[in-house]
Amino acid sequence: MKKYIIFTFILGLLFTACNPNKDIYDDIKNNEEPYSETGLEYTLKSSDYADAKSFAEADALNKTDSSWASYIEQYSSFNETFSAYKYIPGILTKQFPALNEGSNIVVNFNQYIGEMYGEIKSAELVDDDYINFGGTIADTLCFTDIAELDSLPGYLLTKFPDAETNNYAEVFFRYPDVSVTAGRFYKFNGYLWTLVENSRVLVSDDYDAMGAPGSHDNFSDDAMPGNYLPQFLNIEYPYAQAGDEMLILCHLYQYESSVYAISCDYDGSVWSVNFPGEKMNSQFKHDGEKWYFDPTVIFTLSSSDYQLIVDYVTGNPDIPNGYLDDYHPESTEYYYGANSYYANFYVSLYKRRLYDPLELLTDLSDEDALVNIWGRIKDGIVVMLQQKYPNAVPSIEGLEVHYVITFKVYDGTNHWYKIEYKCASAGTPPTFELVTDAEDITTEM
Repeated sequence: MKKYIIFTFILGLLFTACNPNKDIYDDIKNNEEPYSETGLEYTLKSSDYADAKSFAEADALNKTDSSWASYIEQYSSFNETFSAYKYIPGILTKQFPALNEGSNIVVNFNQYIGEMYGEIKSAELVDDDYINFGGTIADTLCFTDIAELDSLPGYLLTKFPDAETNNYAEVFFRYPDVSVTAGRFYKFNGYLWTLVENSRVLVSDDYDAMGAPGSHDNFSDDAMPGNYLPQFLNIEYPYAQAGDEMLILCHLYQYESSVYAISCDYDGSVWSVNFPGEKMNSQFKHDGEKWYFDPTVIFTLSSSDYQLIVDYVTGNPDIPNGYLDDYHPESTEYYYGANSYYANFYVSLYKRRLYDPLELLTDLSDEDALVNIWGRIKDGIVVMLQQKYPNAVPSIEGLEVHYVITFKVYDGTNHWYKIEYKCASAGTPPTFELVTDAEDITTEM
């Protein structure tokens, strides 16, 4: 008997990336003298998830906890029961024993988010099973009429006599003739196995119909469900209506082949695939005694970040188009001063006064005008944070979430600054509060 665990999730596919800095990490691990290292990045490996599983098993209080602990290794991901923030410090202690106070590492890891279906039992009917049904089913060694499928719940009662409430099972059978395999998905309510509505179990013919997945009857990182299921569902359900949903049970090969449930919904024209999992990263620091999670987000504004501000100005009816550059309105605005082409904020007074349709700088001295411009730069950074992190929250694991941002300012020459904000409240958009004002760090760059 095979058993599987499946989940439904939101967001993208989980992959554990190869580590391009293996030699660097090996040197750190093999160094016996404690020392400090900053700016490292590390992606968890399958062996790290195995270690995390062992740590979690020691904390498990019941059978359910033990199952969740085992999923860490089985699916190379953390979950809501056992947090990455709690168990990654132990992994880092093992992987980097020489690193001490002041060290920090950004760790890439996988996180499952969504509904858990629990332990999935799997069965495929064989000749003896059809014979035991008797009658036409025994004669044909298959189901030939849809009404005959009503026999399957009784079969599952016999097949899985120890089933518990809310157990799930996928069952494969021959229908409508001996040459065709079909599948169904059932849930046990404590007394009976009932068909899970709007679910579909993919079989070999389905994978074959999708092309590349048919080579091994599974999806993989080279043949992702999101690239195949929308077209497949359009063909299979041509009369689907807006709001329709389907739960697709399929095989996904990562380290091994596992069964997943992928929720799909139809908006009237396109099927959306809510594929399992989320790839995440977080920073961890060493305080001299141990590693700990630090939710601080540290980054340097890139061209795309400045473009978020330009796009905001372009689409904001309260900001006149006169703040957009005459020659490059697609990449340059002068309300906040963002320029995505040069990846900087422009503070030269000549152009800022020239592009000032709201006359915010009129009658201001140069000194006061610069104060006004800098105030808008800081407002622009908040706009960028709201666009870049729309799901920002004030705290994670009880720790405030701060954002330390490095950005470039041009006033005839380039200057680099660092500024720090924290998320004050979640919402649409979230709000951010200044923690540390802009500091010139040009000499450090």
